[in-house]
Amino acid sequence: MIPDVDWYWVRHAPTGMTGLNGWTDVPAILTDTKTLEFLDSYLPDDSAVLTSDLQRARDTAKAFCGDRLLLPPVEHLREINFGQWEGKLPESIRESDREQAERFWADPTKATPPGGESWQQFRKRVDDYVEEFLAVMMGGSIIVVSHYGVILSQIQQAKQCEISELMGWEIPYYSITRLTLIGDDWVLREFNVLPGS
Repeated sequence: MIPDVDWYWVRHAPTGMTGLNGWTDVPAILTDTKTLEFLDSYLPDDSAVLTSDLQRARDTAKAFCGDRLLLPPVEHLREINFGQWEGKLPESIRESDREQAERFWADPTKATPPGGESWQQFRKRVDDYVEEFLAVMMGGSIIVVSHYGVILSQIQQAKQCEISELMGWEIPYYSITRLTLIGDDWVLREFNVLPGS
């Protein structure tokens, strides 16, 4: 019997940037020490910590991981690549590329940011890495510090739904989402866990 596996997905700390930061490498703002202490106390002590290779994820992981093993950062766990939309506000994108922007925000499988990734490419990148990592896990748990889109993609996998059904879901900075692999099925066990929730 294959043991259950818990993945604790943590969204990185805020950056203070208002534009789209997919692959744009910006630092995290780590002034919320109470929430960082909550992450340290809530997450399992015996789990290693895995992160995207982008600075905001690495900064967040280092700020709470304590004595946990911090694994080398992984490019496959980056946010979706917004291409020519990187750094721009959604309002300015709608002004310059209204039709494509509206299709993308309604359902990212129907449009691709110019020069960026399609949702299908993005999902495959993340899913392939998760599958590869699972192949070396023998039960237990892993903590992963990553990004809004990455976490949403894994919720989509667990719920086996269209991404359009999840668009607009909020995933706050620092929040914890726990997905458990039971046999061949992912189960959403906890969503948006924060202090006081």
